[in-house]
Parts: sequence; structure tokens; C-alpha cells
Amino acid sequence: MRGLSVLSRALRWALVGMTFSMLSNAIFEGSVIPSILIVGLPAWVIAFRKTFNLVIDFASPIPAWIVQRFGSFRSLATTEGVEGVLCLAVALVPNGWTYWKWLLLALSCLLLMTGQVIDVASEVFEVDAAGDDDNMLVKYSGYVAVIASVAGTLLGQVAGSALANASIMAMLLTSSALSFACALTRFRTREFMPGFGNDGEGGDDGDGSADESTAADTSHAPQRTPVTRLTRARLLIASLLLALIPSLWASYALLGIGSRYGSDMLTVVYAFGGVGSIIGSFVYMRLSAKLGMRAVSAIGAIATAISLAAVLVPEFAAVCVGWLINNLGYGLLAHGVIVSRQLLLSGGDLAKFSGRARFAYAIGGAVGTWGGWLGSAHWQILAVVALVLCRIHPVAQGHAWPGTALR
Repeated sequence: MRGLSVLSRALRWALVGMTFSMLSNAIFEGSVIPSILIVGLPAWVIAFRKTFNLVIDFASPIPAWIVQRFGSFRSLATTEGVEGVLCLAVALVPNGWTYWKWLLLALSCLLLMTGQVIDVASEVFEVDAAGDDDNMLVKYSGYVAVIASVAGTLLGQVAGSALANASIMAMLLTSSALSFACALTRFRTREFMPGFGNDGEGGDDGDGSADESTAADTSHAPQRTPVTRLTRARLLIASLLLALIPSLWASYALLGIGSRYGSDMLTVVYAFGGVGSIIGSFVYMRLSAKLGMRAVSAIGAIATAISLAAVLVPEFAAVCVGWLINNLGYGLLAHGVIVSRQLLLSGGDLAKFSGRARFAYAIGGAVGTWGGWLGSAHWQILAVVALVLCRIHPVAQGHAWPGTALR
């Protein structure tokens, strides 16, 4: 991690905040299933929470409006502080209370809502912290990819499960402390942002603190060249396919693989997938700055297509290798699509577009899930359909969005 020194002080603090945020979220998510078992919540809670999450995804334009209205810094720091307060409040409620277990369910739903605001605000805040240095933003995204796969998915979820089994209160207090720490780092990041000292200058709209905060965020936002409607449409299609392709076939393929080779062998498949995700994050960190987002996304799309072909081979070894390549390729493709819009847009424009992209992602996830269910009896056909969708992906077709760091 010696390369961290190439990042600006603002982005280094942003990386610290992102790490705290990922750990807090992963710890809570890792504790959900153990907590349900420990407190005795019914199994339908899992389905309810997933459905609620889908509803929140469709409401993503609302968090985008919040970020546009109040600015990325205020939205981010305030929401993370609210998450800390919520976790702390539930932790202090006596667990002997009759409705305490339902309070945990309510908390998990509230955190899904606040998480949407944090996701959109973080996307804009990182662009503001990078200023006009697109190459530095790409390097920063590489570190985020590694931290997400190692600290977030691997360490955070394991820690969350272990903490919940030991003490749900300890898990809530840990998540709360990390949320507060994350909110504090946003203030440090803001201090080192380009043009921070000029926040109060040149503003005509002084009729409210929200307007002042938005004006301050706008002063940090780098100036981007206008993006055409065609480019925006391609980015939205890419976001839709990013959810549609895996939701169409992955879960139903796992059911088919489990039926063919035994459910105990799914653990091996999951392990290969986890290794692929970690490898993919390191590959992205190494290649993103050298090749640019267009090439990284194209490699991801090609790898995903290869993995789908491998999964169709009737050999368990081929399935494992295919799952590894699939997670590797999907990681490259996802980071490429998300960072591309950060390189093309900024400020309120990015917040608004991010809300639309998340809405498109939700549509893709819903269509893929139900479409996959309709064809679940023939999961191999679903993999073929997903393979075709990879081929028509804007990246796979060679359509590129303009921009220096995109290449």
C-alpha cells in the first residue's frame, strides 16, 4: 500500500472514512442471520427485508434529491451520524423487552434507507475530494475495490457474525462507533478539499444553511465537459445490465449445481467466488490507472462471458473455475461502470444521475430475478441468455464514453 502516498490528503481521509463505512455496514449485514436465529424472529423476516430493500432501490431518486438539495458533505456526514445514533439507541434498549427483536428488524430497514443516501452522497463526495485530478480518482477507486473485498466482505461479515453470536449489544455498539468515526473523517476530508477556504465567497443565495452547504459543495466540484444524451443512455443501460445479468442466472444456477453435485459442494463454489472477487479487486487496482475504465470494463465483460461458457461445461471443476472468473469479471465491470460516471459527471448532476442509475439497477434486478424464476427449470438456458446479454452490453460492443481517464 505504499502507493497511498500518491493520493491527496483529502482522498486519504476519504479512504479512511470509506473503510469505516464498509466495516460498519458489513458488520451489521454479517450479523443479520445470526441475530434472527438468536432472538427468534420468523423466517419470513428475511424475505420481508429483501423485498423492502428492493422497494428502497426503486426509491433511489429520493436520496439523489436529498444530496442535490443539501450537498454531498452535509448529506454524508449527517446520515452517518444518524446511523450511529440509531445503532446506539437500539443497543441501550433492554433486550428483555418484549418487542426488542422487532426493534432490530426496524433498525435493519432504517439502515437500508440511510445506506441509499450514503451511497449516492459518497459517490459525489469522492469526486469533489479528487478535484480535477481524474487519474487520482481512478487510483483511489482501486484502493476502494481492495478494501471492499477484504475489509468489507471478508473481515467485516465474519466479525459481524462473531460479534452477534457473542453479544448483539456489542455488535450494535461496534457498528455505532464505526459510524460516528466515519462521520468525523468527512470533516477532515472536507478541510483538505480543493477550494475549501472559499466556501463562503461569491454566494448570492444566503437564505438558508442548506443552500450554503450546496453552494460549498458546488465550489469543490470539478468542472466536467458536457455529456451527451447518448452517453448517459449507455451508462444507464450498463447499470441495468449490471443487475440483470447476475440476477437472471446466478441464484438459479446455484440451485441447479446444488441439485447436480450436492448442496455441500456449494460451499466450494462460494469459496472460489470469494477468491475471484478478491483477485478481481487487486487486478482492478493494478490495471485501472494504466488501461482506463473502457478497457477495464471490456475485460470484465469478456471475463463474465467466458465464465458463463465455463459454467455450462458438465464438470464440477469447470463450474468452480467459471464461478471464480465470473466474480473476477463482474468486479471489473461493476467498478468500470460506476467510476466511469464519476469521471464524466460531478456535483448535483452526478447525484441526480446516480439516482437514475440505481433506479435502472433496481429494474434490472427485478426483471432478472423474476425472469430467471420463470426459466429456473432450465438454468443452462438462463446462462446462455446471460451470455447473449453480455454480448450486447455497451462496453462489449465497443461503445465508449469520452474522457481522458476512461481511454
